[in-house]
Formats: sequence, structure tokens, C-alpha cells
Amino acid sequence: MLLVVIDQARTRAKRLAVVQALTGNIVSAQQYGNMVQSAVEELQKLTKVRAAWFRLLEGGQLVATHAVGVSPDFLRDAGFTTVSEDLSKLLEKPEPRVTEREDSGVESVDCLIVAKIHQVVMLPVVGKKAPIGLLLLGNSGTRHWTTEELDFLQTCALQLAIAVENFRLLEQVLRSQRQWMNTFDSIHDIILAHDADFKIVKANQVLLEHLAQAPADVIGATCEAVLPHEFGNWTGCPYCALGADEEFTEGADPCFGGFSVVSTSSYTEQGNPQQGTIHVVRDITDRRSAEEKYRLLFEQVQEGVYVAGPEGRLIDCNDAFVHMLGYSTREELMVLNLDTEICVDAQQRDNFRKEIEAHNYVRNFDVTLRRKDGTLLLAVESSFATRSGTGTIERYQGFVLDMTEKRRAEDEMRRRNRELNALNAMAVVAAQSFDLDEILNLTLRQVVTLFAAESGTVYLRMPTTLRTVVAPRGARVAVIRCAQQKFPLPKALVIWSCARAQK
Repeated sequence: MLLVVIDQARTRAKRLAVVQALTGNIVSAQQYGNMVQSAVEELQKLTKVRAAWFRLLEGGQLVATHAVGVSPDFLRDAGFTTVSEDLSKLLEKPEPRVTEREDSGVESVDCLIVAKIHQVVMLPVVGKKAPIGLLLLGNSGTRHWTTEELDFLQTCALQLAIAVENFRLLEQVLRSQRQWMNTFDSIHDIILAHDADFKIVKANQVLLEHLAQAPADVIGATCEAVLPHEFGNWTGCPYCALGADEEFTEGADPCFGGFSVVSTSSYTEQGNPQQGTIHVVRDITDRRSAEEKYRLLFEQVQEGVYVAGPEGRLIDCNDAFVHMLGYSTREELMVLNLDTEICVDAQQRDNFRKEIEAHNYVRNFDVTLRRKDGTLLLAVESSFATRSGTGTIERYQGFVLDMTEKRRAEDEMRRRNRELNALNAMAVVAAQSFDLDEILNLTLRQVVTLFAAESGTVYLRMPTTLRTVVAPRGARVAVIRCAQQKFPLPKALVIWSCARAQK
């Protein structure tokens, strides 16, 4: 009896040593695989079985990952096993099961024969949330396992399950932290977080590159000690000073120069009632420069420039457009509707919309506009449409060139050319022909065409009358008797009637 007691005490001491070893490995292990391998080795030593191995549950399959007491090819040959209904019940109710190699339902009988294993003990490794895997012990003979031994093995499997689950949670936390850090550092804007005392608690990689300092030199230091003062005179935090009560502020950057837009948010840490502040600083120097160039071009170009909505509401225009239409200020013009109050011809505007719908732009499109004093302005327009993502026109943008004086000059040049052509034709006939009727007929035709008259007549002076010499076809020849003493008769008189009023 004394020997039995001593043997039981020795066995319990070994079990306690195994538990301590498992606990130590769990605490000291840096990787999940090392911990599982240590657990498998400790259990194999304690139980004195031929082999021990572990299968991890992944995607409905049990994959052999760690083993001891078998050949290096065992894990490769064991491969993976699909979780059957019987194995699923075993994993749901974590109780040890002792089977012969032919009845295990997990391992290939050929693999067990090669490894010289006759008996298999299956220990479900089940965590608090879900099953993790299966721990297996292989014995070369048939062995009787006591309830106490199986309970101890079940306790070890539970300890292993808790450790694996904790490792997974830790890996998930670390992975999330790395992802958050990578996201934080991948943002191209400056990100600065400080507490209520203006001590920096977080700075992303972009800010560190601007400062040319390491994280250890920045984290924990005050904003005044770290951030440059070259472009502004500030205390505390330069970006808080821009607008403490505003979520977004835009202006000259007080630290790095240029222009920036700053997003400011507050945060509180758990267990700390004090508020901290996060600033996201985006450099908009290039954008401001481009906007300034566009605005300068918009304002200084001599052609009229306008932006209008599809319903005709003016959104913006330059000073040249205002002065072109005879208004004093932009505000005076902006209240008018382009389609109904400025454009004169509604049909002209409909044709404009049709061209825009078809080609999305118009070039040198004739348009007639009404000035403030009511006079008409003849112009040409080159415009295009800006559309939304669905293809709907959101606004029209165009350039308008005043063509009134040019059109008048062109009309005057055409009139003078017609007069010169007519005079030249009459001079040629007068020089080449001696037939008075031919000369007068050609002259009359040129005059009627030049002045767009309906008809004309030439009266030739006689001693006391004016006699019709040339008249339109079918006209009656008339003789006008005049008292010469009342007024002197001209040598010839030309009379024509016009189809429309002439100046």
C-alpha cells in the first residue's frame, strides 16, 4: 500500500510538472507553433506513448501541423481529414475517446501501421468560442487508461485550447494594430495628435519626414518644442490657434509654409476625462496656386466669360461680360436670367441647347444679346457643358465675343464694294459704247440693284419737257411738261421706287 501511495504521489508530481511546463511554455512562447509543439512533447513524455500529434481545424478540415515520436514524413502523409459527422459530435462535446487504429475515423490505417501505432487517444481541443483542433496520442500497444488519466489529459487539452485561443486573439489585436498603423502612416496628409497640455501623443510618418526626426524624439514632446516657428508666431499648438472652434480652417500654414486646410477633432481616452485633439493637415499650396491662376485668367481675359445653370440662372461671370452688356456691377447682372432676359431670340437658344446635347460644345455660335439700355449686341459664343455622373447637364461655361462693330464694318465694306463695282461697270460701258440707250439701261440696272429698288426711270431733258428715255419693261412712256421760267430743268433725272424703306 505504501508503494502504491508513493507511486501515485510520483505520478501526480509528474503531472504537476507537465502542467507547470505547459503553463511556462504558454507564458514564454512568442509564437503559436512553438507553444503547440512544446505541449505535444510534454504530453508524450508524461504518458510514455509512442507518438503524439496535433490537428488544427481549418475550413471544415483537420490539418496535421505538429507531431513528436513519428517520422518526418508522417505529417505529410497524414495531410488533412474532412470533419465527418462523428468527428463533429466529438468536437462539440469535448470528452477523450480511446479507439483502436482501425476505428479512429481520423487517421489513415496505413499511416498508423507505418508508425507502429495500435491504439489512438483523441482529445478534443475546444475553446470558449469554437473548436480549435484535435490532440492525438498514439500507443504501440493496447493500454488501459484510467478515468483520472483521461481527466488529466482533458484538462491539458482545455489548457491548450485556452492558450491557442488567447494567441489568436493576441494575433488579431496585433494585426489590427499593424493595419491601423499602416493606414495611419499611408495617409499623405500630416496627422498630429496631442493631449490637453499640447504634448504630442501621435505623429504619422509624413509629419516625421517633414520634421526629419524619429518617433522617439517627437512622441511626448510639446508642440512648441518640436514644430517649427519659421512661418508664424504661436504658442501651445499652431493649428489650434488657427481656429479653435472650427472643424475646418484654411489659410497660410504656420509651421511649414504655403497654404493648408486643417481638420480638427477632439477625442477622450477611456478612463481619462481630459480631451485630446487630432489635426489632419493637407497641403493645398498647389491647388491655391492653380485657383489663383484660373481666377486671374477668368478676370483678366477680355472676352466675356460666364457660367450658367441649365435653366439659365447665372452662376458666375467676369468683368468683361458685365461691361459688354452695359452693366455697372456684377451683382446687377447676376440677378438676370440668361435665357429669358439677356438672350433675345428664343429659337436661337433652343438651337444652342440642341448643339450642346449633340456634341457637348458649340464653337463660334451666333447669338444676339440685349444690353442694359435695350440695344442689341451681336456676338459669337464658344461654350461647353459640364455634366454629372449620370450624364445630366449641370451648367454651361462659355466665352462670348462682341461682334457688333465688326459686323457693321463688314456691312459697310460690302456696301462700298457694291458701289465701286457699280461705278466701275458704268464707267466701262460709258467708255466703250456710243449708244446712249445702252449706257442709260446699264446705268439704271446698276442703280436699281445697288439700292435694292423695285424699278427706275430716266428722264432726259428736252427744251420744255422731261421725256422718258429709259423705263422698266411695260412702263408707260410719259412726257412731263414744265414751265422753264419757274425752275431750271436738269439735263437728266433718275427716279426709282423701292420695295422697302431706305435710308
